[in-house]
Amino acid sequence: MSDFLFLFTGLLIGAVATWMATKGQKGSQLRVAEHSFQSLQNETSQLRLTLEKERQNTLDLNRQLAALEADYRNLEDKLHFQQEELSSQFRHLANDLLEEKSRRFTEQNQLNLNQLLHPLGEKIQAFERKIEENYKEELRDKVSLLAEVRKLHDLSQRLSQDADNLAKALKGDTRQQGNWGEVILEKVLERSGLMKGAEYNTQVLTQNVDNALIRPDVVIYLPDNKHLIVDAKVSLLAYERCMGCDDEMERGKYLTAHLSSVRSHIRLLAEKKYETAQGLLTPDFVLLFMPIEPAFSLAIQSDAELFNFAWERRIVLVSPTTLLATLRTVSSIWKFEKQSKNSLEIARLSGELYDKFEGFIRDLQKVGDTLKSSQNAYDEAVKKLAEGKGNMLRTAEKIKALGARSTKDLPKSWLDQAEE
Repeated sequence: MSDFLFLFTGLLIGAVATWMATKGQKGSQLRVAEHSFQSLQNETSQLRLTLEKERQNTLDLNRQLAALEADYRNLEDKLHFQQEELSSQFRHLANDLLEEKSRRFTEQNQLNLNQLLHPLGEKIQAFERKIEENYKEELRDKVSLLAEVRKLHDLSQRLSQDADNLAKALKGDTRQQGNWGEVILEKVLERSGLMKGAEYNTQVLTQNVDNALIRPDVVIYLPDNKHLIVDAKVSLLAYERCMGCDDEMERGKYLTAHLSSVRSHIRLLAEKKYETAQGLLTPDFVLLFMPIEPAFSLAIQSDAELFNFAWERRIVLVSPTTLLATLRTVSSIWKFEKQSKNSLEIARLSGELYDKFEGFIRDLQKVGDTLKSSQNAYDEAVKKLAEGKGNMLRTAEKIKALGARSTKDLPKSWLDQAEE
Protein backbone atom coordinates (compact mmCIF):
# COMPACT_ATOMS: atom_id res chain seq x y z
CA MET A 1 0.00 0.00 0.00
CA SER A 2 2.85 2.38 0.88
CA ASP A 3 4.56 1.65 -2.47
CA PHE A 4 1.37 2.40 -4.32
CA LEU A 5 0.99 5.68 -2.44
CA PHE A 6 4.55 6.75 -3.34
CA LEU A 7 3.94 5.80 -6.98
CA PHE A 8 0.69 7.76 -7.13
CA THR A 9 2.33 10.79 -5.52
CA GLY A 10 5.21 10.72 -8.04
CA LEU A 11 2.83 10.54 -10.99
CA LEU A 12 0.83 13.44 -9.61
CA ILE A 13 3.96 15.59 -9.16
CA GLY A 14 5.14 14.76 -12.71
CA ALA A 15 1.78 15.73 -14.18
CA VAL A 16 1.77 19.05 -12.32
CA ALA A 17 5.35 19.78 -13.42
CA THR A 18 4.50 18.98 -17.05
CA TRP A 19 1.44 21.26 -16.89
CA MET A 20 3.47 24.12 -15.40
CA ALA A 21 6.25 23.76 -18.00
CA THR A 22 3.72 23.88 -20.84
CA LYS A 23 2.08 26.93 -19.34
CA GLY A 24 5.45 28.65 -18.88
CA GLN A 25 6.36 28.03 -22.53
CA LYS A 26 3.14 29.59 -23.74
CA GLY A 27 3.68 32.52 -21.41
CA SER A 28 7.19 32.97 -22.80
CA GLN A 29 5.83 33.05 -26.35
CA LEU A 30 3.24 35.61 -25.32
CA ARG A 31 5.92 37.77 -23.71
CA VAL A 32 8.01 37.64 -26.91
CA ALA A 33 5.00 38.75 -28.96
CA GLU A 34 4.23 41.54 -26.47
CA HIS A 35 7.87 42.60 -26.52
CA SER A 36 7.86 42.71 -30.35
CA PHE A 37 4.64 44.74 -30.34
CA GLN A 38 6.02 47.12 -27.71
CA SER A 39 9.24 47.51 -29.78
CA LEU A 40 7.20 48.44 -32.85
CA GLN A 41 5.23 50.99 -30.82
CA ASN A 42 8.48 52.45 -29.47
CA GLU A 43 9.96 52.65 -32.97
CA THR A 44 6.81 54.44 -34.23
CA SER A 45 6.99 56.93 -31.37
CA GLN A 46 10.69 57.46 -32.01
CA LEU A 47 10.05 58.09 -35.72
CA ARG A 48 7.42 60.69 -34.84
CA LEU A 49 9.79 62.40 -32.42
CA THR A 50 12.54 62.34 -35.06
CA LEU A 51 10.21 63.89 -37.65
CA GLU A 52 9.20 66.67 -35.26
CA LYS A 53 12.85 67.25 -34.41
CA GLU A 54 13.73 67.45 -38.13
CA ARG A 55 10.95 70.00 -38.65
CA GLN A 56 12.26 72.13 -35.80
CA ASN A 57 15.83 71.76 -37.10
CA THR A 58 14.64 72.94 -40.52
CA LEU A 59 13.18 76.12 -39.02
CA ASP A 60 16.35 76.74 -36.99
CA LEU A 61 18.59 76.15 -40.02
CA ASN A 62 16.50 78.54 -42.15
CA ARG A 63 16.95 81.25 -39.52
CA GLN A 64 20.67 80.55 -39.27
CA LEU A 65 20.99 80.63 -43.06
CA ALA A 66 19.25 84.02 -43.26
CA ALA A 67 21.63 85.40 -40.61
CA LEU A 68 24.68 83.95 -42.40
CA GLU A 69 23.58 85.41 -45.73
CA ALA A 70 23.19 88.85 -44.10
CA ASP A 71 26.68 88.55 -42.55
CA TYR A 72 28.07 87.44 -45.92
CA ARG A 73 26.60 90.51 -47.67
CA ASN A 74 27.98 92.83 -44.98
CA LEU A 75 31.45 91.29 -45.29
CA GLU A 76 31.29 91.57 -49.08
CA ASP A 77 30.37 95.29 -48.86
CA LYS A 78 33.14 95.87 -46.33
CA LEU A 79 35.70 94.10 -48.53
CA HIS A 80 34.62 96.15 -51.56
CA PHE A 81 34.94 99.38 -49.56
CA GLN A 82 38.38 98.43 -48.25
CA GLN A 83 39.56 97.53 -51.74
CA GLU A 84 38.45 100.93 -53.06
CA GLU A 85 40.04 102.71 -50.11
CA LEU A 86 43.32 100.80 -50.54
CA SER A 87 43.39 101.56 -54.26
CA SER A 88 42.75 105.25 -53.56
CA GLN A 89 45.53 105.37 -50.98
CA PHE A 90 47.98 103.83 -53.44
CA ARG A 91 47.06 106.42 -56.09
CA HIS A 92 47.46 109.37 -53.71
CA LEU A 93 50.74 107.98 -52.39
CA ALA A 94 52.15 107.68 -55.90
CA ASN A 95 51.06 111.24 -56.78
CA ASP A 96 52.54 112.73 -53.60
CA LEU A 97 55.87 110.93 -53.65
CA LEU A 98 57.17 111.16 -57.18
CA GLU A 99 57.19 113.41 -60.22
CA GLU A 100 56.88 112.11 -63.77
CA LYS A 101 59.69 109.57 -63.54
CA SER A 102 58.47 108.41 -60.11
CA ARG A 103 54.98 107.91 -61.55
CA ARG A 104 56.38 105.52 -64.14
CA PHE A 105 58.08 103.58 -61.39
CA THR A 106 54.83 103.47 -59.40
CA GLU A 107 52.88 102.26 -62.43
CA GLN A 108 55.34 99.41 -62.81
CA ASN A 109 54.92 98.53 -59.14
CA GLN A 110 51.14 98.66 -59.54
CA LEU A 111 51.40 96.20 -62.40
CA ASN A 112 53.49 93.88 -60.25
CA LEU A 113 50.99 94.23 -57.41
CA ASN A 114 48.13 93.28 -59.72
CA GLN A 115 50.04 90.20 -60.75
CA LEU A 116 50.37 89.28 -57.09
CA LEU A 117 46.71 89.98 -56.31
CA HIS A 118 45.23 88.20 -59.32
CA PRO A 119 45.82 84.60 -58.05
CA LEU A 120 44.59 85.65 -54.61
CA GLY A 121 41.45 87.14 -56.14
CA GLU A 122 40.76 83.93 -58.02
CA LYS A 123 41.10 81.91 -54.79
CA ILE A 124 38.72 84.28 -52.99
CA GLN A 125 36.15 83.99 -55.78
CA ALA A 126 36.40 80.18 -55.78
CA PHE A 127 35.98 80.16 -52.00
CA GLU A 128 32.91 82.43 -52.20
CA ARG A 129 31.35 80.25 -54.91
CA LYS A 130 31.93 77.10 -52.84
CA ILE A 131 30.29 78.63 -49.76
CA GLU A 132 27.35 79.94 -51.80
CA GLU A 133 26.79 76.56 -53.48
CA ASN A 134 26.93 74.76 -50.13
CA TYR A 135 24.41 77.13 -48.53
CA LYS A 136 22.06 76.90 -51.51
CA GLU A 137 22.20 73.09 -51.51
CA GLU A 138 21.56 72.93 -47.77
CA LEU A 139 18.66 75.39 -48.09
CA ARG A 140 17.09 73.35 -50.89
CA ASP A 141 17.40 70.17 -48.82
CA LYS A 142 15.80 71.69 -45.74
CA VAL A 143 12.99 73.41 -47.63
CA SER A 144 12.14 70.22 -49.51
CA LEU A 145 12.22 68.02 -46.37
CA LEU A 146 8.71 68.95 -45.21
CA ALA A 147 7.30 68.58 -48.72
CA GLU A 148 8.93 65.16 -49.04
CA VAL A 149 7.44 64.04 -45.74
CA ARG A 150 3.99 65.16 -46.90
CA LYS A 151 4.47 63.23 -50.11
CA LEU A 152 5.44 60.07 -48.26
CA HIS A 153 1.90 59.23 -47.22
CA ASP A 154 0.48 59.98 -50.68
CA LEU A 155 3.15 57.84 -52.35
CA SER A 156 2.43 54.88 -50.11
CA GLN A 157 -1.29 55.21 -50.81
CA ARG A 158 -0.69 55.28 -54.57
CA LEU A 159 1.64 52.30 -54.38
CA SER A 160 -0.94 50.33 -52.42
CA GLN A 161 -3.63 51.23 -54.94
CA ASP A 162 -1.36 50.21 -57.82
CA ALA A 163 -0.69 46.94 -56.05
CA ASP A 164 -4.39 46.20 -55.61
CA ASN A 165 -5.18 47.04 -59.23
CA LEU A 166 -2.35 44.99 -60.68
CA ALA A 167 -3.00 42.09 -58.34
CA LYS A 168 -6.29 41.45 -60.08
CA ALA A 169 -4.46 41.05 -63.40
CA LEU A 170 -1.77 38.72 -62.07
CA LYS A 171 -3.80 35.97 -60.43
CA GLY A 172 -2.32 32.53 -60.88
CA ASP A 173 0.84 33.56 -62.80
CA THR A 174 3.71 33.16 -60.32
CA ARG A 175 6.41 34.35 -62.73
CA GLN A 176 4.50 37.50 -63.62
CA GLN A 177 3.85 38.09 -59.93
CA GLY A 178 7.59 37.98 -59.24
CA ASN A 179 8.35 40.36 -62.11
CA TRP A 180 5.61 42.69 -60.96
CA GLY A 181 7.02 42.69 -57.41
CA GLU A 182 10.37 43.84 -58.82
CA VAL A 183 8.60 46.60 -60.79
CA ILE A 184 6.92 47.90 -57.63
CA LEU A 185 10.28 47.75 -55.86
CA GLU A 186 11.83 49.80 -58.67
CA LYS A 187 9.06 52.41 -58.32
CA VAL A 188 9.74 52.73 -54.61
CA LEU A 189 13.45 53.21 -55.36
CA GLU A 190 12.70 55.89 -57.96
CA ARG A 191 10.63 57.82 -55.42
CA SER A 192 13.22 57.45 -52.66
CA GLY A 193 15.63 60.08 -54.03
CA LEU A 194 18.45 57.56 -54.52
CA MET A 195 20.36 57.55 -57.83
CA LYS A 196 20.53 54.28 -59.72
CA GLY A 197 24.08 53.21 -60.50
CA ALA A 198 25.52 55.51 -57.83
CA GLU A 199 23.50 54.76 -54.71
CA TYR A 200 21.82 51.49 -55.67
CA ASN A 201 21.88 48.78 -58.38
CA THR A 202 19.56 45.97 -59.44
CA GLN A 203 20.23 42.31 -60.25
CA VAL A 204 23.81 42.30 -58.93
CA LEU A 205 25.41 38.90 -59.63
CA THR A 206 27.68 37.54 -56.89
CA GLN A 207 28.29 34.43 -54.73
CA ASN A 208 27.32 33.51 -51.20
CA VAL A 209 29.43 31.79 -48.56
CA ASP A 210 28.75 28.40 -50.23
CA ASN A 211 30.08 29.76 -53.59
CA ALA A 212 26.58 29.48 -55.06
CA LEU A 213 25.59 32.17 -57.59
CA ILE A 214 23.06 34.65 -56.18
CA ARG A 215 21.36 37.64 -57.77
CA PRO A 216 19.62 39.95 -55.25
CA ASP A 217 16.88 42.17 -56.67
CA VAL A 218 18.49 45.35 -55.27
CA VAL A 219 21.77 46.26 -53.58
CA ILE A 220 21.65 49.65 -51.84
CA TYR A 221 24.99 51.40 -51.34
CA LEU A 222 25.67 53.08 -47.99
CA PRO A 223 28.53 55.41 -46.96
CA ASP A 224 31.83 53.78 -45.92
CA ASN A 225 31.39 51.06 -48.61
CA LYS A 226 28.53 49.32 -46.81
CA HIS A 227 25.52 47.70 -48.50
CA LEU A 228 21.89 46.77 -47.86
CA ILE A 229 20.16 43.95 -49.80
CA VAL A 230 16.44 44.00 -50.74
CA ASP A 231 14.55 41.13 -52.39
CA ALA A 232 10.89 41.27 -53.49
CA LYS A 233 8.50 38.39 -52.76
CA VAL A 234 4.80 38.32 -53.75
CA SER A 235 2.13 36.38 -51.81
CA LEU A 236 -1.01 37.08 -53.84
CA LEU A 237 -3.31 34.18 -54.67
CA ALA A 238 -4.31 33.03 -51.16
CA TYR A 239 -4.53 36.65 -49.98
CA GLU A 240 -6.87 37.62 -52.83
CA ARG A 241 -9.13 34.63 -52.13
CA CYS A 242 -9.14 35.40 -48.43
CA MET A 243 -10.20 39.01 -49.00
CA GLY A 244 -12.90 37.99 -51.49
CA CYS A 245 -14.44 35.28 -49.30
CA ASP A 246 -17.59 35.91 -47.23
CA ASP A 247 -17.64 32.57 -45.42
CA GLU A 248 -15.66 32.72 -42.17
CA MET A 249 -14.43 29.13 -42.39
CA GLU A 250 -13.27 29.56 -45.98
CA ARG A 251 -11.71 32.88 -45.07
CA GLY A 252 -9.79 31.26 -42.22
CA LYS A 253 -8.54 28.53 -44.57
CA TYR A 254 -7.24 31.04 -47.12
CA LEU A 255 -5.72 33.21 -44.37
CA THR A 256 -3.77 30.18 -43.16
CA ALA A 257 -2.62 29.57 -46.74
CA HIS A 258 -1.56 33.22 -47.05
CA LEU A 259 0.51 33.05 -43.87
CA SER A 260 2.03 29.76 -45.02
CA SER A 261 3.00 31.42 -48.33
CA VAL A 262 4.73 34.29 -46.52
CA ARG A 263 6.64 31.91 -44.26
CA SER A 264 7.64 29.85 -47.30
CA HIS A 265 9.08 32.98 -48.96
CA ILE A 266 11.02 33.70 -45.77
CA ARG A 267 12.52 30.21 -45.72
CA LEU A 268 13.47 30.30 -49.42
CA LEU A 269 15.11 33.72 -49.06
CA ALA A 270 17.02 32.60 -45.96
CA GLU A 271 18.39 29.57 -47.85
CA LYS A 272 20.03 31.87 -50.42
CA LYS A 273 22.23 33.44 -47.69
CA TYR A 274 22.26 36.87 -49.32
CA GLU A 275 23.76 38.37 -46.16
CA THR A 276 27.00 36.44 -46.91
CA ALA A 277 27.35 37.84 -50.45
CA GLN A 278 30.98 38.15 -51.54
CA GLY A 279 32.22 41.67 -52.23
CA LEU A 280 29.37 43.24 -50.25
CA LEU A 281 29.66 44.56 -46.70
CA THR A 282 26.12 43.97 -45.42
CA PRO A 283 24.42 43.75 -42.01
CA ASP A 284 23.45 40.28 -40.77
CA PHE A 285 19.99 40.59 -42.34
CA VAL A 286 18.18 41.04 -45.67
CA LEU A 287 15.04 43.10 -46.37
CA LEU A 288 12.15 40.99 -47.76
CA PHE A 289 9.90 43.40 -49.66
CA MET A 290 6.15 42.60 -49.80
CA PRO A 291 4.75 44.95 -52.50
CA ILE A 292 1.08 44.60 -51.46
CA GLU A 293 0.58 46.78 -48.39
CA PRO A 294 -2.73 45.19 -47.25
CA ALA A 295 -1.28 41.68 -47.66
CA PHE A 296 1.68 42.72 -45.50
CA SER A 297 -0.61 44.24 -42.84
CA LEU A 298 -2.89 41.18 -42.82
CA ALA A 299 0.07 38.85 -42.33
CA ILE A 300 1.64 40.69 -39.40
CA GLN A 301 -1.73 41.28 -37.73
CA SER A 302 -2.76 37.64 -38.06
CA ASP A 303 0.57 36.06 -37.10
CA ALA A 304 2.15 37.64 -34.03
CA GLU A 305 5.23 35.42 -34.41
CA LEU A 306 5.86 36.30 -38.07
CA PHE A 307 8.42 39.05 -37.41
CA ASN A 308 10.27 36.87 -34.92
CA PHE A 309 10.12 33.92 -37.34
CA ALA A 310 11.72 36.08 -40.05
CA TRP A 311 14.30 37.65 -37.74
CA GLU A 312 15.53 34.26 -36.57
CA ARG A 313 16.37 33.62 -40.24
CA ARG A 314 18.05 37.04 -40.65
CA ILE A 315 15.11 38.44 -42.60
CA VAL A 316 13.31 41.76 -41.98
CA LEU A 317 9.84 42.17 -43.53
CA VAL A 318 9.09 45.53 -45.18
CA SER A 319 6.15 46.98 -47.11
CA PRO A 320 6.12 49.87 -49.63
CA THR A 321 5.53 52.35 -46.80
CA THR A 322 8.22 51.08 -44.42
CA LEU A 323 10.74 50.51 -47.23
CA LEU A 324 10.16 54.01 -48.64
CA ALA A 325 10.73 55.52 -45.19
CA THR A 326 13.94 53.48 -44.85
CA LEU A 327 15.20 54.52 -48.29
CA ARG A 328 14.39 58.18 -47.58
CA THR A 329 16.57 57.88 -44.50
CA VAL A 330 19.38 56.40 -46.62
CA SER A 331 18.97 59.27 -49.11
CA SER A 332 19.26 61.79 -46.26
CA ILE A 333 22.40 60.02 -45.03
CA TRP A 334 23.95 60.40 -48.50
CA LYS A 335 23.04 64.11 -48.59
CA PHE A 336 24.65 64.69 -45.20
CA GLU A 337 27.69 62.71 -46.38
CA LYS A 338 28.04 65.01 -49.42
CA GLN A 339 27.61 68.09 -47.23
CA SER A 340 30.33 66.79 -44.91
CA LYS A 341 32.65 66.43 -47.91
CA ASN A 342 31.77 69.99 -48.96
CA SER A 343 32.63 71.19 -45.46
CA LEU A 344 36.01 69.47 -45.70
CA GLU A 345 36.60 71.12 -49.08
CA ILE A 346 35.69 74.51 -47.61
CA ALA A 347 38.14 73.89 -44.77
CA ARG A 348 40.85 72.99 -47.30
CA LEU A 349 40.18 76.13 -49.36
CA SER A 350 40.20 78.19 -46.16
CA GLY A 351 43.67 76.88 -45.37
CA GLU A 352 44.89 77.72 -48.87
CA LEU A 353 43.29 81.17 -48.63
CA TYR A 354 45.04 81.83 -45.31
CA ASP A 355 48.38 80.80 -46.81
CA LYS A 356 47.76 83.12 -49.76
CA PHE A 357 46.98 85.99 -47.39
CA GLU A 358 50.20 85.36 -45.52
CA GLY A 359 52.17 85.41 -48.77
CA PHE A 360 50.30 88.52 -49.95
CA ILE A 361 51.14 90.39 -46.75
CA ARG A 362 54.83 89.51 -47.10
CA ASP A 363 54.83 90.66 -50.75
CA LEU A 364 53.00 93.85 -49.77
CA GLN A 365 55.63 94.54 -47.13
CA LYS A 366 58.29 94.13 -49.82
CA VAL A 367 56.45 96.63 -52.04
CA GLY A 368 56.28 99.09 -49.12
CA ASP A 369 59.98 98.66 -48.41
CA THR A 370 60.76 99.25 -52.09
CA LEU A 371 58.64 102.42 -52.13
CA LYS A 372 60.36 103.69 -48.99
CA SER A 373 63.77 102.96 -50.51
CA SER A 374 62.79 104.77 -53.71
CA GLN A 375 61.55 107.77 -51.70
CA ASN A 376 64.79 107.88 -49.72
CA ALA A 377 66.85 107.70 -52.92
CA TYR A 378 64.69 110.46 -54.40
CA ASP A 379 65.16 112.67 -51.33
CA GLU A 380 68.92 112.11 -51.41
CA ALA A 381 69.03 113.02 -55.09
CA VAL A 382 67.04 116.23 -54.42
CA LYS A 383 69.44 117.16 -51.62
CA LYS A 384 72.42 116.79 -53.94
CA LEU A 385 70.64 118.76 -56.61
CA ALA A 386 69.30 121.71 -54.63
CA GLU A 387 70.72 121.84 -51.08
CA GLY A 388 74.02 123.07 -49.65
CA LYS A 389 76.59 125.45 -50.98
CA GLY A 390 77.71 124.67 -54.46
CA ASN A 391 74.65 122.56 -55.17
CA MET A 392 74.22 121.38 -58.74
CA LEU A 393 71.36 123.75 -59.64
CA ARG A 394 73.19 126.93 -58.55
CA THR A 395 76.42 125.70 -60.10
CA ALA A 396 74.63 125.07 -63.40
CA GLU A 397 73.07 128.56 -63.33
CA LYS A 398 76.47 130.12 -62.65
CA ILE A 399 77.95 128.24 -65.60
CA LYS A 400 75.13 129.53 -67.80
CA ALA A 401 75.70 133.06 -66.53
CA LEU A 402 79.38 132.80 -67.45
CA GLY A 403 78.38 132.25 -71.09
CA ALA A 404 77.65 128.54 -71.51
CA ARG A 405 75.65 127.94 -74.66
CA SER A 406 72.14 126.63 -73.88
CA THR A 407 68.73 126.98 -75.54
CA LYS A 408 66.73 125.75 -72.53
CA ASP A 409 66.16 126.93 -68.97
CA LEU A 410 65.98 124.89 -65.81
CA PRO A 411 62.45 124.69 -64.25
CA LYS A 412 61.73 127.72 -62.06
CA SER A 413 60.13 125.57 -59.36
CA TRP A 414 63.40 123.72 -58.90
CA LEU A 415 65.48 126.91 -58.92
CA ASP A 416 63.25 128.36 -56.19
CA GLN A 417 64.02 125.33 -54.00
CA ALA A 418 67.79 125.59 -54.56
CA GLU A 419 69.82 127.15 -51.74
CA GLU A 420 72.13 130.07 -52.46
